[in-house]
Formats: sequence, C-alpha cells, structure tokens
Amino acid sequence: MKTLCWLISGHPSMDDSVNIIDAYVKGGCEGIEWSIPYSNPYIGQAYRFENEINAYNNCPDMDKHLELLAKTKQKYPDLEIFISICKENILTIGIDRMINFCNENKIDGIITIGEYEQEMLEKIHAAGVKNVTEVSYYMTEAELNGAKNGTGFVIMQAFPYPQEIEAGYTKERLFDCMKTLREICGNRSIYCAQGIRKHEDVEFIKSAGADGFILGSSLFNEYDNLEALSETINSYRKVGE
Repeated sequence: MKTLCWLISGHPSMDDSVNIIDAYVKGGCEGIEWSIPYSNPYIGQAYRFENEINAYNNCPDMDKHLELLAKTKQKYPDLEIFISICKENILTIGIDRMINFCNENKIDGIITIGEYEQEMLEKIHAAGVKNVTEVSYYMTEAELNGAKNGTGFVIMQAFPYPQEIEAGYTKERLFDCMKTLREICGNRSIYCAQGIRKHEDVEFIKSAGADGFILGSSLFNEYDNLEALSETINSYRKVGE
C-alpha cells in the first residue's frame, strides 16, 4: 500500500511546513494531501478547525501557498501532491490560473472541499486535472455519485467517529464500503484516511483491500521532533508493505 501524509500549508508556520515536508519524505511518504487553509474552516470537519484557523492567520496569501507547492514539486518531482482546496480559495486564485498551475507543476489531483458547482467540476475535469473525492461511512448518494464520476482516487473514511458508533456502525463497515466502491470506481485507487493512530489500524485497512492510507492529524503531535516524525512515518510504511 502507498503511504501518504496530510499537511496543512502554513501550520504551524510557512517555514515549519518546509521542514515538515522534508521529514515526511525522509520517512518514506509517497504523497501528500496538501490542504490550503481557508478563512472559513467550518465548511470542513471539526478536528481541522483550530489548525486551519492558525494556518490561515499565519498566511492568508494564496500566492505564497502556491509558491511553496511549486518549490516542493521542483525539489521532489516524484512526490505525489493532491491539493485539498475549497471553492472560495479557487475563486480567489482564479479557476483558470488554478488549472494552469496544476498542469504546469504536475499536481496529481484536487480534493474538492465543500460545495462546488457542477460547471466548475466539469471545467477542472476537461482540463485534465484529476478530481479526488471523499466517501464517509454513511455513503450518501452525493458521495457515491462523486466517487463514480471523479477522475482521481477515492478517499474512504477508515474508522467510525463516536457519533457513528452511536448510530450503530462498527469498523467492519469498511469492508462493505470498499466492496461498493470497487464496483462503481473500477480500477481507480482507494485510500483510507481518518482515525489511523496505530499500526494495527494499517493492518486492518490492508485486510479491507485499500490501495493506500493517509496519516493525518496524529502526525501533528510530532512536529516538534522531526527525526521522530520521520521514524513514525517509516514504521507505518513498513506495516503497509
């Protein structure tokens, strides 16, 4: 399985992000889900709010985030980068400019956060920029349509949140979700994310048939020790091999 890591550009700071990316790569990270922070973090998930606000306040300038993205691709041309971005930020940057940036810098896909008009998605698709979609345990009609019509990989929720456990879901739900996604997504890759906090979690995801996994907010706790951060990523990577 592939090992990906999550990064919020500008968290804890723009300069720190550079060193964190180096530590990710040193640890064997093969790709980054790269979140560009937005002024209204509440369109995303609750666990992201504080870090998104911090990152946006550190650097609300979209040009600086794009500059860091471009420099990272130049430094690590084989590193896959998937930009997690809301409609507000794309409109601030300009959709044509965003599409050109992705193509010129060989960005591997866009993860669309929040509501997008179909016209915008179609323009992104037509330009050859892959659209990565996300699916939760609820597998709503909108999520499944997004997975079916997307052109990039699919991010599948790995483990249930407390409210979903209360609703009767268990982690075994992942097997049913994976089966459904394989039926509608063909050969496109499915990566699992959210709630991966120990090696056994990666083993479970592997048994469900995922193509890879994304290490998320648990990595933030090791940002003050980059050597340990690299070692942690490498340990998860070996479990997924």
